[in-house]
Amino acid sequence: VNSHTLLPFLKPKVRLITPFPLAVNSEFTTNVLIKPIIGLRNEAGFDAEKQSMGSGVVARAVVTKDSHWVIRTSSSWRESIIQTVERDISRLEHFALIKALAFADRTGLTKEDWQSLRDSGLLHLVSISGLHIGMALTFGLALGGLIRLAMPRYWFLPSVSGLAFAIVYAWLADFSLPTTRA
Repeated sequence: VNSHTLLPFLKPKVRLITPFPLAVNSEFTTNVLIKPIIGLRNEAGFDAEKQSMGSGVVARAVVTKDSHWVIRTSSSWRESIIQTVERDISRLEHFALIKALAFADRTGLTKEDWQSLRDSGLLHLVSISGLHIGMALTFGLALGGLIRLAMPRYWFLPSVSGLAFAIVYAWLADFSLPTTRA
């Protein structure tokens, strides 16, 4: 902030509004106008200020109209895996649902998709839960157990592979709040 590096635990969250698209891990340099978050104090309705403070967001940053910007993007492994999957299956009819189930990215789901999930009683499947992480762990345990049959000296292989599968699954879900809670 203002050419000063902040300590990791002192970095505030700011809601950024830009006229250009940003990818995950993008860094950019531009001029912004910082505005406080102001919400109506409506006890019966939505309170934007209370919701923002609850999320740790302390201000809004809007890119000024006449400013120039420089964007530097460095792709992470997770992002490259997601991009590869998107490229390979984006033409499928239920691509948004597959992406929501595999990567906990629900941005592609439409209101109709949400309504269909609600009507069919499958809405809970879209959120990452302990059951999903447990299924990944079980798959890893089974795979490690099969490999251990061929290599009996590696008695620890089922546990290690199960833990690895569970961690990779949580990582693919970006260690979101429901994932870490599970």
